[in-house]
Amino acid sequence: MKKYILTAALITTVIVGGTFTNSNENASANVPVESVWKPIPVQEKMLNAIDNFQTIKGTYHEIHSPSGADRTVSFQVREGKNPGSYTKVVDNRTGSVVEVRADGNVLMFFDKTNNVFERNRIAKETFNKKNDKPRKFNKNGVTNYVYRQDPSTAILAQDVVFPQPYAFWLNEESGYQVLGNEMYLDRDATVMQGNFDSFMSQKRQATTFKMWVDTDTGVLLKLEESNGTNEIVNSITVTDLKINGTVEEKEFNTTPPTNAFDRSMKDTKRRTNQ
Repeated sequence: MKKYILTAALITTVIVGGTFTNSNENASANVPVESVWKPIPVQEKMLNAIDNFQTIKGTYHEIHSPSGADRTVSFQVREGKNPGSYTKVVDNRTGSVVEVRADGNVLMFFDKTNNVFERNRIAKETFNKKNDKPRKFNKNGVTNYVYRQDPSTAILAQDVVFPQPYAFWLNEESGYQVLGNEMYLDRDATVMQGNFDSFMSQKRQATTFKMWVDTDTGVLLKLEESNGTNEIVNSITVTDLKINGTVEEKEFNTTPPTNAFDRSMKDTKRRTNQ
């Protein structure tokens, strides 16, 4: 549920669900912390999902009413000592396709529809910091959360593979409840529901949420956000998932596409074959 933009700023900063997220913990070091709370076990799994699998591969469907988004996202991710990722996002309304590849050192966005790419170095300052103490602070009237950075840099698949934003929904303000466990895609899922505050309700055009989270890894399997008439207005639905299976090494290759326009440089556009 992010705004997908081909820009270097997206490497370290992403706007998610109306809150500003910063993957560099040092950026908030001098900001007074308003609250720190002890996460429940499944929440801690969500905040550190990348520690709970070596590889993950799958597909999910995403609908987001405020932006009119309808996307299908497929991904392959490898964590550990040799991280890498591949994500393909298909806009189901327009047919446009964006691919994102990362090899642990370089992140490359490729807008296949417009034949434009952008490559940038990956900052690695906070890769190994476990997020076991969820923190939030207030800056200029906006609630900010301290997030952990993902070595695989699977930015456009993180709603599922590293669902930190949704872990922060599980707080006292939302009055969330753990409903129990269900099987989903042959995985044991912890099912939770809660309520949005007025700010989030306006942003997301929803009043309540319900999520299914993989109990073992913290991966988000399903999310439903409903409005006041119990209509589901936003959703994430994983349709295929394989954890700790094989991934295709070639998909992590960040070599520039042939004959595509390079937007990595600020003031020039050039074709890769020139």
